[in-house]
Amino acid sequence: MHVTMQNGQIIVVRDGAATTLTEPMRFPNNLRIAPDGSCNYPDGSPSRLADGQAFRLDGTTIPAKDAVTLKNGWV
Repeated sequence: MHVTMQNGQIIVVRDGAATTLTEPMRFPNNLRIAPDGSCNYPDGSPSRLADGQAFRLDGTTIPAKDAVTLKNGWV
């Protein structure tokens, strides 16, 4: 279960079902995300989510995994 920015939309995935966020969402750690992609972190600092940025439903960040491989000096 997670929340992510995907192609400019906030997507909420619960039990395998994805829905678009239609109203602001507040997480247990006080992270707030709005449907337009703006967010306020628990410390109050504002930000805008980047495409692919994801959070668990408890508000913690899901680290991005790099899909690039370096082999013999070539990417």
